[in-house]
Amino acid sequence: GMPTASVVTEGGNDLAIMLRDETDWEDPTLGINGEILLSPLPANLEIAIPPSDGDNSIPMPTFSTENGLGGVGFFLAGFSDVGRGVNDILSGFATSITGNGSGSEDFSVGINLETDAPFDLIIDIRQGNMPLEQPDWVHGMAMRAGQHENSTAFHLLSWLPDLPPQTNIFVDYTNMSVRDKYHVEIDLSGWTPSREEFIIDVQGFEGQDFALTMFGFEIGQQTNLQVEMDLERINDLAIPEIQLTSRYEMSHTLDFVHAMLLDRQGATRSEVLLNDIPRSVDFNAALGQRVHLSMTVPEEEQINKRSVESIMMQQQVYTEGKWWPLTVFINEVPGTMTLDVRPSFNFDITQDTSFQGMPTLDYTSSGKGMDLFMTAAGRAINSRGDMLMLAENMASHVSIAPTETFGLSVSSSEGGIGRIYVKQTNAPASPGIYIQQVEAIGENLQSATVEAYWIADTYPIVKVSDVRGGRIAATARVTADIGGQTFDARAVLIDAQTTSFIPSASTMSVNGLTSDLSLLNAVPGFDSSSTHWLFPEPLSTVAATLLFTIF
Repeated sequence: GMPTASVVTEGGNDLAIMLRDETDWEDPTLGINGEILLSPLPANLEIAIPPSDGDNSIPMPTFSTENGLGGVGFFLAGFSDVGRGVNDILSGFATSITGNGSGSEDFSVGINLETDAPFDLIIDIRQGNMPLEQPDWVHGMAMRAGQHENSTAFHLLSWLPDLPPQTNIFVDYTNMSVRDKYHVEIDLSGWTPSREEFIIDVQGFEGQDFALTMFGFEIGQQTNLQVEMDLERINDLAIPEIQLTSRYEMSHTLDFVHAMLLDRQGATRSEVLLNDIPRSVDFNAALGQRVHLSMTVPEEEQINKRSVESIMMQQQVYTEGKWWPLTVFINEVPGTMTLDVRPSFNFDITQDTSFQGMPTLDYTSSGKGMDLFMTAAGRAINSRGDMLMLAENMASHVSIAPTETFGLSVSSSEGGIGRIYVKQTNAPASPGIYIQQVEAIGENLQSATVEAYWIADTYPIVKVSDVRGGRIAATARVTADIGGQTFDARAVLIDAQTTSFIPSASTMSVNGLTSDLSLLNAVPGFDSSSTHWLFPEPLSTVAATLLFTIF
């Protein structure tokens, strides 16, 4: 266990602690100065704080009359040892937070307050003499920090009114070479919030900024809050990844929680926003080259079978002088859900490359009705081209994945996807061929599979099969570099359609296709799919390409 200090008094008075270090340090990160106020001082106060090692202790003076006045002198002189002991513990505590320049890999900080009555805690502490930005006073904690070699200077302000008799806060940091891991535990029992918001605002610590805002506390009402969170940053990937695992329990709901992490060294910025949060939530997320999101809310805590009203997640990667974002919006989140979007690493240059490398999507939930918006710059997820997807009224199970023949398959559970729109832009397809834009839109779509075949590596045939549901339309725009000239390629496509092996339609279009099974599927007992065979008509294609290139 951690070392524990106990203070027993009559209570009712304030306790003010002043820290002053007049040492002329050469290292601008050394020296602790500040003030701490406890008001009122509880009659029984117990604090547990781990020092940086097990050697720090407070030697208490002993009084003896055996040596006459000499014993009294030794007793008074012993108080200087008390001061040095307190200073050693504070120095060790600060070192465990800011580092001592020796390359220490981890630290742990825990505060366990056991009192017999609520009290206010106000802290204003500065370590080092580096010029730092002045933090703002907030209901919570604000800190500004700066680096010097391997050590950190900081200025910390904290205003925590009406802390409950039992307050447990624990923070653990582990440096695993290419990974950084933070573990946080908060347990407040019988807390009476003085403001609607609780804020943690940290800037400049280890080259990172972190902000957490929890809004919607009921002022003046006793509140129980339990939070357990693991935050892990993985730095050895092509795109750095942030992983978050958290469990949250509270005596009432919250309006929103917003968290932001800016890593200046890794050149990434991650952000999460949750709205209308129930009293109990298990939330896991990962942002980077992949997107993972899972959420579970006990059935008795769900509101209209929903977990939260909406979620926003974003990660931005800074490179070549610009921020490249990956953004996800989710609305009407079911009580339990899992969403995985990850790149495909199955490549074969001897096969059609149209869909190779496109991200895959797997979604499962306890009910349908969720809306999804996702957009990503190619540099944000280390993928060719930029992508955008909008899905409304999603089924409980949805999958978008490459096929074994390097095509693309879309499937969903019964009922399909109410509406879906997918777009990919600025994607190189093959040497000399550049996809400017590919768009597809569907309504009540249950499934579709797209595959491309080439005759003699020059003449393409596209097969769109297993089209089930309502309507689907797709179009594309491609440019081709031939002999130093860029052509705006326009393919006049012949679309031969079959439904259950019965020829149903034959149309012509430019760079696109359409299909409508809504009327057929409305016929009782009819449940079938359509297949499209698309191939360009050579003479019309050449004429259309020249026309659009010239004009």
